[in-house]
Amino acid sequence: MQARDNQRSKVYKWEREVIPDFYTNKIPLEDCTKFVVKVCKDIKFTSPIVTDGRGRKGACAFGNRICLPAYARTRPIVLHELAHIITKQRFSEIAGHGPEFVRCYMWLLQKYCKQSLRHLQVTATKSRVKYGSAQLIKVIQTKRLTARNPRL
Repeated sequence: MQARDNQRSKVYKWEREVIPDFYTNKIPLEDCTKFVVKVCKDIKFTSPIVTDGRGRKGACAFGNRICLPAYARTRPIVLHELAHIITKQRFSEIAGHGPEFVRCYMWLLQKYCKQSLRHLQVTATKSRVKYGSAQLIKVIQTKRLTARNPRL
């Protein structure tokens, strides 16, 4: 059973207010795929499949798939969806936008979008968005992750 997602709307509001280029600087779907492959290679995570999400209301991540409608093809949104896959696999019974997800997302933003971790933390705190400790990143990195076989 998945935990209740109490801070979903807070996370959406926070990321839209704080992350520059959240909806701008769109990249083609092929470049989204290349970006996901690069990130996953760097963090030793089996790359999920990136698909065209046209016809969907929003971007989504499930199993080993990321669906991206045309408006959602930006690096921050791609990292948001990838953070869902990583945290769902590593921490099976967590809220979709819980502290573990937010900490993983911050880590990815810092590493791949050149965002200041301190700025992300300060603004998240002001927005009342809870995020996990740095220890969570060590847990995420403790063993090779795979989107296809979460039970390593």
